[in-house]
Parts: sequence; C-alpha cells; structure tokens
Amino acid sequence: MSQLNPYVKVSVIESLSVEDHKKYSCVCYTENLNGHANLVEVNKVCHDNKVGFVLSECLGVFGYAFVDYGEKHFVSDADGIATKPFIVSEISNE
Repeated sequence: MSQLNPYVKVSVIESLSVEDHKKYSCVCYTENLNGHANLVEVNKVCHDNKVGFVLSECLGVFGYAFVDYGEKHFVSDADGIATKPFIVSEISNE
C-alpha cells in the first residue's frame, strides 16, 4: 500500500482486540467477519474515544457504507439539491 502513497504509514498486526482500537485515529472495516454485535461494540469504543469508524461492504450488486466520526462530524451539501432514491429495474448489455 505504501507504493500508492508513500506518506501513509502501513503496518500489519497479528491480532486486534476491541481495546486496541483506541490507539488509532480511524479504523476501517470492509467485511463483517465477527458478527454484528462485535461491530456495534467496536463502533461504540471508537465513538467514545474519538476514533473514526468506517464500515463498508459490497454484497453482490448491493453495497453500503457507514461512517461515524463522532458528534462533531459535519457533512456539507454544496448545491442544496435533495438526492432522489431510485431502483435499477433492468441491466442489459444490448
């Protein structure tokens, strides 16, 4: 990964306890390997200790992202236009 951005420190850890999450500024999960209850617990520890928490999964054609940077996290909408939900009803290669 450091080949992509040499300014980012990357290291591999052998194990990660819930308490270890307090050592970081942000943690990112890309798969729910330990169950929903574990993710809720990890998010609470991160939230309580001002550690960013990002959870994102791709489940076939569906995916989601959950981001918790705490109470003071602010997202700004540059144009003010409300988003519109939609459903893809058909995909074709023709």
